[in-house]
Amino acid sequence: MKIFLTTMSMGIGGAETHIYELSLELLKRGHDVTIISAGGEFMPKLIEKGIKHIFAPMNVRSVRDIFSSYKILCRAIKKERPDIIHAHARIPALVSHYASKKFNIPFVTTDHGKFDTALLTRLMTRWGDKTLAVSEDLKEYLLENYNVKEKNVFLTINGIDTDEFSPEKKRSVNILNEFSIPNDSKVILTVSRLDSTAFMCAEELVRNAKAIYQKNPQTRILIVGHGNMYDTLKVSAQKINSELGLNYIIMPGQRTDISEICSVCSVFCGVSRAAMEAAASGKPILIAGGKGYFGQLNQGNIDLAKSYNFTCRGINSFDDDKFVGDILEALTPTETSISNVTFLRNYIIQNLSAKRMTDDTENVYFDAMRSKGKYDCVLLGYYGFGNMGDDALLMSVIKNLRSKIPYLRIAVMSYDVKKMKANLNHLSVFVFNRFNVLSTLKVFRNSKYLIFGGGTLLQDNTSTKSLLYYLYMVRLAKRYGLDVILYANGIGPIRKEKNKRRIKSILPKISLITARDKQTYDYIKNLDNNVNIHLTADEALTIAPQSSEKVILSEEFIKKGFVCFSVRKWRDIKDEEYIKYARVVSDFCQRNGFCVLLIVMEAHNDLAITEKIANYFKTNVKILYAGGGMNGEELTGIISNAKMTISVRLHSLIFSACAGVPMIGLSYDPKVSSFMKLAGIDEKYIVDIGLNSANDLKNAINALYEELDTEKKRLKSAMEILKQSAEENAKTTAEYILESKTKGNK
Repeated sequence: MKIFLTTMSMGIGGAETHIYELSLELLKRGHDVTIISAGGEFMPKLIEKGIKHIFAPMNVRSVRDIFSSYKILCRAIKKERPDIIHAHARIPALVSHYASKKFNIPFVTTDHGKFDTALLTRLMTRWGDKTLAVSEDLKEYLLENYNVKEKNVFLTINGIDTDEFSPEKKRSVNILNEFSIPNDSKVILTVSRLDSTAFMCAEELVRNAKAIYQKNPQTRILIVGHGNMYDTLKVSAQKINSELGLNYIIMPGQRTDISEICSVCSVFCGVSRAAMEAAASGKPILIAGGKGYFGQLNQGNIDLAKSYNFTCRGINSFDDDKFVGDILEALTPTETSISNVTFLRNYIIQNLSAKRMTDDTENVYFDAMRSKGKYDCVLLGYYGFGNMGDDALLMSVIKNLRSKIPYLRIAVMSYDVKKMKANLNHLSVFVFNRFNVLSTLKVFRNSKYLIFGGGTLLQDNTSTKSLLYYLYMVRLAKRYGLDVILYANGIGPIRKEKNKRRIKSILPKISLITARDKQTYDYIKNLDNNVNIHLTADEALTIAPQSSEKVILSEEFIKKGFVCFSVRKWRDIKDEEYIKYARVVSDFCQRNGFCVLLIVMEAHNDLAITEKIANYFKTNVKILYAGGGMNGEELTGIISNAKMTISVRLHSLIFSACAGVPMIGLSYDPKVSSFMKLAGIDEKYIVDIGLNSANDLKNAINALYEELDTEKKRLKSAMEILKQSAEENAKTTAEYILESKTKGNK
């Protein structure tokens, strides 16, 4: 992703350090990061590491400078075309808000603290499409004071680089020498802005300096930071140093080498990010600042401290005697205090690392990008018609593409829009009616790719009308400038010569094809040898078994074992033929004491014939309507308990293969036998359903039952290869999309 981070400046401060760590971690992950700000101490180090910077006076509140920053940001957007803008303070958020509106770019903000809620301030405050809050109390503040929806506010942390801030770092001799601190000194450190809102800890250290020194002359106080209270504190510190006759309170001003400074300290007093950096460095921590004193941080109070984001917000008292007592106690290590320091270090690693912070931020970026801007792709297939196999395919396509491009903004064309929206609600996609012309035109106008996601869409076996619909959608997509991708598709059978010519004429308009079987691959290559085609495998082969609470099999099914049987109504197969097959399966199950699970994959085609043949079973039988809201992982999980699967339906066979359950394919269409052969299944387990072959089925069942263990092992080995091939669908498609984006085509 190309990311713009906007902030007031990159001087020394908690928010600035947050941005510093975030930008470096984003860079490590391969993102292109640009900071737009007034610059500051952190920028030279960031530029050296590969972060880009654009100067804008976002630290100035004048209308002139705000407008100037807006123009600078707009010029940068036109040139760089970022995927997302992320603002970290009020003025940058105001500027970024209007720029994101102008260019329709996803916009994210991070709240690092509480703003004044006076009318003028509120008018100048803009929150992003999604907002990150660095603590629970800041999230509550946002919800209570601004018109921000809870679903758009996410918690994050002030992440720490736990490699940089580490107890393994040796005590810096350079720092000790620079500040003329004796090597055996006990250094009391605070790092903070020294302005009227944040100087209290430093003020308390200065006020109590003589008391601390009198009880432990080995101590030194190191106050790092700058602000409008620096000079006042400096005068007080110099007076105390003069009275003590040594450089006891050291105030070097702003620094960027905080990890080196942390290495020399014995106890840290302060709040927020600086306190967490010291904790990561293996130092005892006293949470002090703002307007109060929280106390020594430990395992017992860390959850409460976290709710304040390790600050003293809401704590309005400062007990000097307790503060001094806690400092002196922390300077004398005990078994308990050493254990507590180790706990704090581990806590930071697990909960407050820069990696965790960047994970949070990336996820919010992806969420924002999926909800705003053009659709990256439109998925079109036989979706929403109640066919469980095709709807499971859709789920797999979405999940697998998102595993490669997490921020992919996806639109789905479906028949049953309401039901599909409910099924896909957790995946953040947009659903439109595939037969609504206005919806289709609107989606295509705002999309980049049309993806035929799985299935055998280009065929005339069901009807020429279906083929003409999909061919028309290709032409319409090209008219609107979309690239067309056939994703894990099968093609055929094509019975009519005219339809073969139609498909041949459309192939040059297709940018990428991943063919799910060798038959499709060869067929397309024969039509047009110049197409961009890759041999993969059916997308459903990436599905993993998952337990389901939607269907609970009876104890009898589990105890006795069961066989899965799935059929479909088809024009060339009479009901009497299915009854013969049912009797064969019934005899086998009755002889071996097994139950039968009849799986209905598509109600309008399968249910009536399934209910009819159920009457011919002489063993315990159960009908499972898989199309009733069940997903592919759940059905695969149920099948995984079966002895074997016997099916006309292709996806029942594929789910069985994913579950590692041996199968017999009743082939009514070349795609069934093609898959079985691709999976390396012996031909004796492929029964041609059009040849009155009940006896062939009987022989196949008996043979498979004798070789169940052998077939399971063979299937497991074959599936490892097939899954790898199936994973190529998403990988190849994602590479094509990202390459097109890099070239600036999309």
